[in-house]
Amino acid sequence: MTTQTLTNDCKFCSLVSKTNGEDPIGTANPADGWVIVEIPQPWTKESMMAHPALSQMFQALR
Repeated sequence: MTTQTLTNDCKFCSLVSKTNGEDPIGTANPADGWVIVEIPQPWTKESMMAHPALSQMFQALR
């Protein structure tokens, strides 16, 4: 596989989401790094803090 092949096959996540009928809501600000997690909705503060790994991460980021 060549770099050109990889570039030709590249799809932005927003295009994949729209194709799958997902609602691509959200926004992202410029940052030096990101922590990306995949969790089921609803994305409430309570559900985030109830998740053991996420609550530890949020506490560390404060």
